[in-house]
Order: sequence, then structure tokens, then C-alpha cells
Amino acid sequence: RCLNELKGDQYEFIVMGCRHGSESAIVENLGEYLGRADVELALRYIGRLNSRDATNLAALIEPTRAAKLASKAIAIAKGEHLPRTPLTIGLLLCMLLHGDASMLTAASPTALLDAWVNLLLGRGDPHEDARFALDSLEKGNILAFMAQRFVEDRTGSLSEATALGCLEDYFALVGWAEDPIEVLDNFKKRFLLNVRNGQVRFTQSSYLYLFAAKRAIEWRPFRKLLCDEPLYFSPILRHYAALTRNDVEMLQEVERLLTPTVRGHVSPRGSSFSDVSDGDGIVATSIED
Repeated sequence: RCLNELKGDQYEFIVMGCRHGSESAIVENLGEYLGRADVELALRYIGRLNSRDATNLAALIEPTRAAKLASKAIAIAKGEHLPRTPLTIGLLLCMLLHGDASMLTAASPTALLDAWVNLLLGRGDPHEDARFALDSLEKGNILAFMAQRFVEDRTGSLSEATALGCLEDYFALVGWAEDPIEVLDNFKKRFLLNVRNGQVRFTQSSYLYLFAAKRAIEWRPFRKLLCDEPLYFSPILRHYAALTRNDVEMLQEVERLLTPTVRGHVSPRGSSFSDVSDGDGIVATSIED
């Protein structure tokens, strides 16, 4: 049926995707099958956006600052290990364009990531009415609560049942009558969480670290858990330090780590939470595993 439709004239153009390496054979076979000289079969390769692609995209939004916006967006995507897709780069460009002017030159990676996540959560979106739905702050608090569960379980993913139970626990704690399934689906649509093979995980490990850091700001026992193993939880504590910048206890902990101790003492080494969270949800020796 698909091949028969290709012979018709009802479509102005058709885009077909295929595995890398099979494109030449497909083009050759299609050409023989169609047998039409007026049909052009053109190969186009779609990959990660580079600087030129980002500049062209930025020029559609702000031509006078396209190069500067694109350069900053690409740098953020690389630094935070974000996918350089049109959606990602487009959101970063919007965030940079509508954010504070200082973000273009002096913002920390954490501040930029936080601003971008807020865009995903719907902050400033005129189409979102907080009277009938959770606002961006409330959604952020929910994700922070979930991030705490990921960290406490030292895993990069939770079963869907566990994740829904975590949402139910939070709604019971704050007294909200929200549907956990609908909320989880909303986070999936916002590309903050995904569900694969029955496992729920943050779409990017950077999101997990950021929301865990936000939870640490609000919940002292959780902050103590992180500080008890500062090297292991360093991906989270880096974001925490960038968000707070005035935590005396954190500064004292850093001083303790940097201060030489008795002779013969070996500096602490080991795995990191990133070894857990960057994996496929298998519990490992660190949160990033």
C-alpha cells in the first residue's frame, strides 16, 4: 500500500527515514520501482545541530544577535550533555532571548539549566491557567520530591508503580487531589520524564541533579544525606552550591575535604551518583550509575 501511494501524485513531497548505511540501496530500489523521471530522490542526513544550524535557527528569531545566541545555546547543550535537537536548541534560544540580558554573558550553567527547565514547566506561558492546573512552581516541587526518591534509592530509574506511588505520597502530604497518572503523563509530554520498559526516569541526568538540589534546599535531612557523602553526590551538590551560594555548612564541608589530615591518610575516592543516573536504571555503586 505504501509503495502504491508513492506512485501517485497526491503528495507534494514525501520524507522517509531509514537506518544509516541502507540509504543507497533504498534509493536505488525506489527509483527502479517508481520508474518516473519526474520524481527526484534526494538524500538528506539529519543529525545533531551544529553551530551553523543553530545560527540559522536563531536568525529566524533574532537576526541581529543570531551568532551570539547560537554560540551560547550550543555551549550550554554541550556543557549539560543535552541533546542538540531542534527542540532543545530552540528552547535554549527562547530562554536566552527572553531571559535576563546578563544570562547571555555571565550566567552559570546551573542558572541557565534552571531557567530552561522552568520553560519546560510552563513558567511565563500565557496559555497555562494556574486556577485549573498545577503551576510551574508546584510541578517543580513534585519533581524535586521524586528526585529525592531516586537519590535515596541510589538508582537512575524507578518502576512505574513506584513512581506513581511516590506521586500519591506527595499529594497526600500536601493535601492535593491530583491524579498521579495524569501528572506523570504531563511530565512525559513536557519531556522531563520518560517511561521505557516499565521504568520511569528523568529524560536527562542533569534534570535529576537539579531537582535533587532544589529538594536539598527545602529539606534539611535530605541535605544531610548528600553532605554525608559529598564526593558520591557531587553532581547534585554542584547544583546546590550554585543555587544557594551562601550555605555556611556547605562551605565548611568543602573546607574539610580540602584540608590536609593526618599523615598517611588517603584522600577519599570512589564512584559517583552520575555512574547510576546515566545508566539504564540498573542500581549501581553510585547515583549516576
